[in-house]
Amino acid sequence: MKKRVAKLYYGLGVLALLVVSVATMFVVTTGHNGAQASNTPSMAERDSTGQMKVDSVSEAALEQELSATDDKSHSKSDASAEMTDAKASSVTKNPLANVLKSGKPVLADFGRGTCIPCKMMQPILERLQKEYAGKVEILILDIGEYPVFSKEYHLMVIPTQIFFDSSGKEVNRHLGFMPEDEIVAQLKAMGVER
Repeated sequence: MKKRVAKLYYGLGVLALLVVSVATMFVVTTGHNGAQASNTPSMAERDSTGQMKVDSVSEAALEQELSATDDKSHSKSDASAEMTDAKASSVTKNPLANVLKSGKPVLADFGRGTCIPCKMMQPILERLQKEYAGKVEILILDIGEYPVFSKEYHLMVIPTQIFFDSSGKEVNRHLGFMPEDEIVAQLKAMGVER
């Protein structure tokens, strides 16, 4: 019972750290903060009827703002096209898609090289890869290399282990660090013996 409580607290701590990290990254990358947003003068506001009204701005300044907005939208579409090309190349090099077609059960561990629990999982998974060779495909996937996985598999926490049956259907999902004995028990429940 104490082990389960300790694991629960550990998991909650990891989750709290992840939430704080994501929030911090959002603030840093987007530059959003309350003080900045409230001090920025706007050229347009809504009146009491909800209609958009424009402050008294010179026509030249308005044209300059519209031109800058148009330039930004072009650069965004160019960046968007580059991201689409990057995603397409990631998908074509998707090691998970190939393994799911192998007809064997699959354990996919989604993590990141900078994540402490992910680093703790790596030697366990590497040992199990050797032990279960030919019976189960065990993949260690870095979401930094394959960012498309985060959206495709609805990853909210790393590491996340997803177990697929031999037909490629997801049968179990575990969030956070997963001890070796629990992995072995899940594989056994899927009909895979050591």
